[in-house]
Amino acid sequence: MSYKETKHLTKEDVIKVYEHIFTNKYELNGRVTNFAPDFYMAVSWERLSQGIPEYHDLIMVLHERLEYEYMNVYKNDYNCT
Repeated sequence: MSYKETKHLTKEDVIKVYEHIFTNKYELNGRVTNFAPDFYMAVSWERLSQGIPEYHDLIMVLHERLEYEYMNVYKNDYNCT
């Protein structure tokens, strides 16, 4: 399944997004940690890994890729409150 909005995503982009969501640690609300577990993101990644993504799963990847850039390339903070 492909959508024109995601045609420009590379394998490296998807790896960065996965690491951003599930592995990387950031300063969040005054402490260094990774993002809190999220059931809906986990379900989206399950569909993505099975090759049966829904449209909103791909939008999530695009959103998280942009957030990765915001936090890692431009060194902006993330306020979870």
